[in-house]
Amino acid sequence: MEGWTMGRPTSSMMPATPTMSLSQKPFCVGGYRTLEELLKVISWAQLDIHNEPVGSLNVDDYYNSLMAFIDKAVEDGFIQPYQRHLFVSAPDAKDLVQKLEVVTPSLADLRFLLFYDLEL
Repeated sequence: MEGWTMGRPTSSMMPATPTMSLSQKPFCVGGYRTLEELLKVISWAQLDIHNEPVGSLNVDDYYNSLMAFIDKAVEDGFIQPYQRHLFVSAPDAKDLVQKLEVVTPSLADLRFLLFYDLEL
């Protein structure tokens, strides 16, 4: 997948996330640390540390519970509705790539729209 940052084995978790976030490319991670890394790169997008899309390949509905958790967190006010777009999921690679390639506004743009009560 040209232009993508693929997960690379590292001796510890410390160098993995900074390496991915500095790549300026969409993320694809795997292995035992997947969930921790996934939530970390989503939170870094929330903090404007990077503005690249983050997604999961939801094979056999594996991530449905995580997606429901995130939706519930939005519903309960723990995640702002305008931040929900930071993470996408799809059941197959073609759909996921299409979702990740969609240009989304930066958080700074969304904050501007929210501040002035404008529509996206």
